[in-house]
Amino acid sequence: MKTTPQNYAKVSNQIVEAKKLNELSLQQQRFFVFALQNMQRKIKHYEASNTKIDWELVRSGCVDFREFGALFEVGDNNHDALRKSIKSMTTFSMMVKYQNKDEDYFPVFANWRFSPSSSKIYWKFNDVFNELFLDLEKGFFTISIEEIATFESTYAITLYMLLKSKINMNKKVHEYTIPKLKDLLTINAKKYANYKDFRVRVLDVAKKYIDQSPASSFTFSYEPIKEGKKVTGVRFTLEDKRNEGNYYESKGLLPNYKKHQEYKKYQKLTKHSEPIIAELAKRIIEFFDEYGMDFEQKLFRMYQKQIHIELDDFNTKSNQQELGI
Repeated sequence: MKTTPQNYAKVSNQIVEAKKLNELSLQQQRFFVFALQNMQRKIKHYEASNTKIDWELVRSGCVDFREFGALFEVGDNNHDALRKSIKSMTTFSMMVKYQNKDEDYFPVFANWRFSPSSSKIYWKFNDVFNELFLDLEKGFFTISIEEIATFESTYAITLYMLLKSKINMNKKVHEYTIPKLKDLLTINAKKYANYKDFRVRVLDVAKKYIDQSPASSFTFSYEPIKEGKKVTGVRFTLEDKRNEGNYYESKGLLPNYKKHQEYKKYQKLTKHSEPIIAELAKRIIEFFDEYGMDFEQKLFRMYQKQIHIELDDFNTKSNQQELGI
């Protein structure tokens, strides 16, 4: 199934604050969100069809070489690079500490399969994810590939996910000690011992990407927490962009934000595996290029209606094939 700007992964707040036992690259973090989306689309389809959930199947997923290669920024014909990317994901492990002080250590993925005959890559999540990601009582936030696709810093992705897990709370201010924040960002405790280095190389970089992203849902400001002259923590104040229709205009970042997002969405669909969807997306892009982004034009609305019908049909068939129903 294809990742579109409308697809969101539903992530447990608990898992965001779990300790990653190894640092993830940008590509690994993007794939992690992609794999969660895949899992949760299956759950929604089971719920919609009122069918008993097959958890073994829900934890499993597959992706074609082209899409996997795009997420990891390697060529889809470069099998050695694809294998190397898969190998990097097999080392992804976590530790979760519970209120009773018990600790769970586990690999995120149970297994992977590389299939040149079908040009597909298959994976399966560890069964512990039933509890960590799907227990609705633990609190969730949603995140999409679009939100983090423009981040060129792994710290930006991790901090964005951490702060987004807090954005729906009534409190806008959240505090972390320096050791706790480094732990959550998978930064060695001895690295960036000087707060100025930590601020410049981690916090300022993350803030730049989050502020400038056309799809991020919030921005933030931060200030050091001090004990005497020593910086012991960081206080973050969150600002929800979704509640400010003029946010990008007021900041001078993206005056044509909505149009930019619409263009980007259809441009991505020009590479869809379903020919009719790709062709309709190309027509919309050609329309934009020739007439501008006039969303009230009858021709655009006609193309838009057709492509949505085809996308719904494609996603329904893909879900049924994966679920075997």
